[in-house]
Amino acid sequence: MKVIPLFILGLITVVFVNGQTTYRPRTENYSRQDYHAASQNWSLAEGKEGFIYAANHLGLLEYDGVSWKFYP
Repeated sequence: MKVIPLFILGLITVVFVNGQTTYRPRTENYSRQDYHAASQNWSLAEGKEGFIYAANHLGLLEYDGVSWKFYP
């Protein structure tokens, strides 16, 4: 008879602990050798097509999720 209350308590504990898990998106760092531009990036924006745009010290960077394009 003691098994059922302990099982229920354990189940509640597992549900509560799993509910407290927070989502952390994957973060990736890129060096200036990766995107071939200056090291200072001033602003970031996402375009309608999902590309990321960075205002770089030397121009505009465009990232499509795979490769970088630099526009002086």
